Amino acid sequence: MFDHEFSGIYSIASDINQVMMDLATITGQREGDLLKLPNRDPTVYTEEGIVFRPGKSKRRHPRHGAMVESAKTVIVEWSPELREVIERARKLGPDNRKTLICNLQGKPFTESGFRSNWHRLIQTGIKGRKKSNGEVALEPVIKESFTFHDLRAKSGSDAEDVQEANDRLAHDDLRTTQVVYRRKPRHARAGRKVAT
Repeated sequence: MFDHEFSGIYSIASDINQVMMDLATITGQREGDLLKLPNRDPTVYTEEGIVFRPGKSKRRHPRHGAMVESAKTVIVEWSPELREVIERARKLGPDNRKTLICNLQGKPFTESGFRSNWHRLIQTGIKGRKKSNGEVALEPVIKESFTFHDLRAKSGSDAEDVQEANDRLAHDDLRTTQVVYRRKPRHARAGRKVAT
C-alpha cells in the first residue's frame, strides 16, 4: 500500500491516533469495532488474544426484523507489538473508563467524532500547518489522502498470504479479501529464456 505515507502521517498524529493506526494495522479490525473495545474485560482480553465480535456481522432477520449475529468471532492472537499498543492505549486516559479508546476525560469517541479527528489529521498531513504570522509550523508529510479504513487494507496486504489476511479480516468469502484488501503488487519469478 503506501507505507511511506502511513509513516509520515504517523509522525504527526496525536497519541490516540497513533494507537488507533497501530490497532488497525495489527488486528485488521474495523474502526467501529476498535472504538468499542472495552478498557478491561476478561472475556475480550483472553490468554489467547483479543476477542472481536465484528459489528458489521449483524443483520436484520428477514421474517421478524430483529437484529441477528451472522459472523464468527475472531481472536487476534497476542504478539509483543499488540500487547505494547494495548498498554500504550491504557496509559492515555483514566483507568476507570469503559472503552480502551477515549478522550482525555475518559469518554468514548463516537464514530463521527473520530472520523472528524481523522479528517483533520489527514488535512494537516497534506497541507501542513502555518503559524498565525504565516511561518511554516509543520511541513506536509503525505501526498494523497487516505481513509482510516485503508489501514484495514494495509493489514490485509501485509499478511504473509491471502488465507492469513482472510482470517484476520474475518471475511466469509476469500475473494473479498483477495480483490478488495490485498493491494500490494504481486511478485512473480522470471521465466526462462528460450533454449538455443
